[in-house]
Amino acid sequence: MDDHTSDPSVTPPPGGTTPAGWNAAEGHWEHATLRRATIHGVRLFNGGAYHESHDCFELEWYNYGRGTEESAFLHGMVQVAAGAYKRADFDESVERRSADHPSGARRERSESLDGSNGEPASGQRPRGNVDGMRSLFRTALQYLHGIPRDYYGVDVLEVRTTLTNAIEDPSRIDEWRIPIDGERPSARAADFEYVDGLEE
Repeated sequence: MDDHTSDPSVTPPPGGTTPAGWNAAEGHWEHATLRRATIHGVRLFNGGAYHESHDCFELEWYNYGRGTEESAFLHGMVQVAAGAYKRADFDESVERRSADHPSGARRERSESLDGSNGEPASGQRPRGNVDGMRSLFRTALQYLHGIPRDYYGVDVLEVRTTLTNAIEDPSRIDEWRIPIDGERPSARAADFEYVDGLEE
């Protein structure tokens, strides 16, 4: 464990589980700041705050050297959040602040689909930048290749499977939530406060 990535306030995994990254013999995360950033990043992603999720993963990524497993995981998750952001269609004309997020940072998705396969309804433009999403997801898959399936509590196998499916059918990402510790938690005020603190 590196001193600059340690944080004794980060709690152990729930239910006695031992995901990759948890040092059960010594009772701590190998990189506690990575675990903390991952929890906040996943919740923000699940709450539709893709830009903020991206920032959680990206700012933690800077702590690790090129070629490390930690760097590959975080870089992959940066690409996942960026790809979802591309898909979500953050067009200036449809951005609205969401009352259910304390910072108002979440932007509502535009309703431009017919609901069938992720393609636009007749006469409507495609939702988001699908080509950009696909490119980012392909890159994410490269980074996440070989990462343990339960890395810091994230179900990386499901992440890889969902990205692969979304490359073929972009609508597969629309309501998907990333699992961590066997749950799919959504954003809370503390998650927005965390990312706001990173940007100061």
